[in-house]
Amino acid sequence: MRICISLLVGHTLYSMPDPYDLADSLDERKYTLAQILPKEKAKCLFEYDFGDGWNHELLVEKVLEADPKAKYPRCTAGKMACPPEDCGGVWGYMNMVEILKDPEHDEHETFVEWLGLESGEDVDPKEFSVDDVNTRVQGKKR
Repeated sequence: MRICISLLVGHTLYSMPDPYDLADSLDERKYTLAQILPKEKAKCLFEYDFGDGWNHELLVEKVLEADPKAKYPRCTAGKMACPPEDCGGVWGYMNMVEILKDPEHDEHETFVEWLGLESGEDVDPKEFSVDDVNTRVQGKKR
C-alpha cells in the first residue's frame, strides 16, 4: 500500500503520478524540497494520507548552509508527537489519546498492544524528540 502524499505550492501540485487521478500535477520524484521551497518564507500545503485528512502548512523559516559532517535529511526542531499510521486522522488520534488515559476503557488494552506500549505507559501528544525523528528519517531507504 502506498501512502498518498502531495504538496501544493501556490497553484502547483506535486504528487506521485496516478493514472486514476484527474488532478494536473508534477511528479514529486523529480524535485527536491530545496527546489520546491528554495528560500525563506516559501511555504506549501502538505497533505499526508488523503483519507485521514492530515493537512499541514510547511514554512521555510531559515535556510542554513549544509554541514559536511551532518547526516541528511535531518530535523532541527518540531512540536508535538507524531500520530501513529492509520489511526483515523485527527479525530481518531484524539480519541485514541483519550482511551489511553483511561485504563478501564474497553479498547485501552487494544491500543496499548497496537502501539507496542508497556501497560501503564503514557502517550503524551505534546511530546517531541528531535533525536527520535532523526533516527526515523535517516533510517529510511532512498
